[in-house]
Amino acid sequence: MEGELEIWDRPRPDVPPEQYKPYDISKGIIPPMADFGSGYRWHVTGLNHDETGFPTNKPSLVQPEEERLLAKIAENLDIIEKYEYQQAEGARVGIVSFGSSARSARAAIAQAEQEGIAVDFLRPITIWPYPIRPTIEMADRVDTIVVPEMNLGQIIEEVQRCIEGRARVVGVNRADGEPITPEQILERIREVS
Repeated sequence: MEGELEIWDRPRPDVPPEQYKPYDISKGIIPPMADFGSGYRWHVTGLNHDETGFPTNKPSLVQPEEERLLAKIAENLDIIEKYEYQQAEGARVGIVSFGSSARSARAAIAQAEQEGIAVDFLRPITIWPYPIRPTIEMADRVDTIVVPEMNLGQIIEEVQRCIEGRARVVGVNRADGEPITPEQILERIREVS
């Protein structure tokens, strides 16, 4: 439910501090984690690391570590991946929009509906992992997907990658520091519908 936060009690170490290895995956892909200040020493960086937590560039350790990190995400997609998907009866146009652009997209969709143009709407809440399944579902329903972005085109590439040519994909881009307006999005909806 939106607005609610579930706190997970991560497993804690069951060994004394001198035996603790913060990235020991012998008990699963999510190793026990000691609390800061609890007497367990560990090193935190964004680098690849060995089971003690210290950086490494040994290929025999880096490859399995990368695979473990991706497996943690893949095995938990249902709880990590968040999106909103609204289908409109008879829609031939869809919009994929995130962040602040999504507000303008909603306003454009409301105006399009007043003009008799039905539009599906997908709002990714998590950008990574990207919501592939609903994007494919949209592409199978519509002819064209419009992707408004406050940049020169980043998510549009994810949409294109996911749908593999199932629908035409066009962007509405703005990178001048001003927000995309509903009118800019509505103009593109009219063009493609």
